[in-house]
Amino acid sequence: MTQNNYAIIDIGSNTLRMLIGYVKDGKIYRLNSMRAVTRLGEGIKKNFCLSTKNIEKSIHSLIQFRNVYKQFNVKKVYAFGTSALREALNAAEFLSEVKEKIGIQIEIISGDKEAELTLRGIMVNLKNQTFCCNSFLIIDIGGGSTEWVFKNKEFYRGSLPIGAIKLTEKHLLLDPPTVAQIERLKSFIKTQIESSQLKLLLNNNYSLNNIKLIATGGTPTTLATIDLNLPSYDGNKINLHKIYYNNLKSLFESLYGKPLVERIKIVGLEQDRADIIIPGTAILISFMELFDINELIVSDFGILEGALLTIADE
Repeated sequence: MTQNNYAIIDIGSNTLRMLIGYVKDGKIYRLNSMRAVTRLGEGIKKNFCLSTKNIEKSIHSLIQFRNVYKQFNVKKVYAFGTSALREALNAAEFLSEVKEKIGIQIEIISGDKEAELTLRGIMVNLKNQTFCCNSFLIIDIGGGSTEWVFKNKEFYRGSLPIGAIKLTEKHLLLDPPTVAQIERLKSFIKTQIESSQLKLLLNNNYSLNNIKLIATGGTPTTLATIDLNLPSYDGNKINLHKIYYNNLKSLFESLYGKPLVERIKIVGLEQDRADIIIPGTAILISFMELFDINELIVSDFGILEGALLTIADE
């Protein structure tokens, strides 16, 4: 049987990511991956548009992606955009420029579809895991939004307008942030969660006993890298790593207590994420506190793998 390789590209608010791989017997084989921090969603809340500088950085990175995926004789390239492209008034111009210069058609997907693809990618990763249970909550923290999936007897999913870039721009006005800024940040995050369908579901319909919290995205994988004291990112080592609430709280306090010049020295924290790691961590802390969850499981699998499975099925 011929092996069909696919290139999946995630145009995120903070990071552009590409996965090249194939699917065989329901299992994902990852051949290559790339990432580039382009901050496409930077300033959208203020200016309502993608900046020229970040568009140019994104185009340059996508050209590099193309140079790589062409080496793998891919059957199809599937590129999708999330929060930044959903919100920017000039998103259509960006899509047109990418199509013209690179030949890639980008689909702007909804928050619900983000959650759906993330769920599929994580579920293939959880097969045969002894801790996998009937009830779990998945969260995917991005630069512009946070997607969630709750599973009990049925699946429920949604999207929250909170992301690491948005929250940094809105709440962290000093370096390092003051305790008052951190408290306002956490209060804002909790208000967003409490006003969502998720809070209603968990409070009114289901028991939280033994619920598993699984997180994916740049923030949780970075925190796992730091927790494991790894000098650089290693997906195989951080995948399914557990972080307990007390450890996460201590790490959070250490992060926001340091100015950026000191934060970037932390082992495992990449420089291009050091300025937005605090709000991302606050999102995780807030979920754990609101729902009294003591243990976080980090997944290196997520939306890219879910999209790969979906495209391979077509």
